[in-house]
Amino acid sequence: MEAREFRERFIVTLFRVAHSAGLIKYYDAVMIADKGGLTPLRDQLRLVVDDIAGRGWGKAYPGMSHLNVQITHAGIEAAEDLLQVHPEYKGVPASDRYVALSDNQRNEVAAEVQNLKSAVRAANDVEEKDRQIALSEIAVFEATIVQPQIPVELVERFAQKVLGWILKKFGEALTGAAIKVLVDRLIKIALGVG
Repeated sequence: MEAREFRERFIVTLFRVAHSAGLIKYYDAVMIADKGGLTPLRDQLRLVVDDIAGRGWGKAYPGMSHLNVQITHAGIEAAEDLLQVHPEYKGVPASDRYVALSDNQRNEVAAEVQNLKSAVRAANDVEEKDRQIALSEIAVFEATIVQPQIPVELVERFAQKVLGWILKKFGEALTGAAIKVLVDRLIKIALGVG
C-alpha cells in the first residue's frame, strides 16, 4: 500500500472510530491502524500521525507506551472528502471479521431490539406482510447476537439494510428513536469500540 493511501485510510478509520466513540478523545494509533486493516512499516505510524498533525487533521499525544491521536474538525472534513472521492474506503474496517460481545453489550442490544419489536407490533398503518418481514429479520438478528462472537458483516447488514428498510416502511415517528439508539450501538460493536 502506498504511503498516501495508508494516510488516507488511517484518517478515515480515525474518523469512523471517533464519530462513534467520541470526537474529542485520543485514540491509540496502533488500534486505529488495526481497525483499518492497516499493517504499518516500522515507524510508519509515527510518520503518519506527524503528517496528519502537520496538516491540521489531528493532534498527536505521545503516551507512556503508545502514540495517541485525536481528530480535529479539519480531519473530519478531510475524511468526509476522502470518502466522497474514494467510496471504497467505506469498507474500512474489513467486514469479514468477527467481534466479541460482552454481556453488557448483548443486554443493551437485546433491550433495544425489544423496543424496536414493540414499535413494529404497534404499527397500525402497515401491511401485515411488511410487519412479518420486519419481525422475521429482527428474529434472525436476535439469533445472531446470542453467539459469543458475531460476524461484522451481519451487524452491518442489520444496521444498514434491515433497519433502513424498517424505518422507511414504518416511519420515523414510530421507529426512528429505537432505530437511532440501536444503530449507534451496532456501529460501536462493528468498530470494536463499544
